[in-house]
Amino acid sequence: MMRCVQCSTDLIAPVRSQYFSDRHVCHVWLCPKCSTCFESCVQFSADSASISAVMEEDSAFSSLVVA
Repeated sequence: MMRCVQCSTDLIAPVRSQYFSDRHVCHVWLCPKCSTCFESCVQFSADSASISAVMEEDSAFSSLVVA
């Protein structure tokens, strides 16, 4: 979750995400209350699992399987 940088409204999800590499992601946020648009970027450390490695794991989304 993110808070608007202008009015502090809780924002649930970004309107867009861009993956520059397995360890660098940027999100674009738009506040529905005040219409402020801003970006946040995340860079994961070299010792963390990469996005592609997590997505390849068989158990990554096993809890979402509906029987």
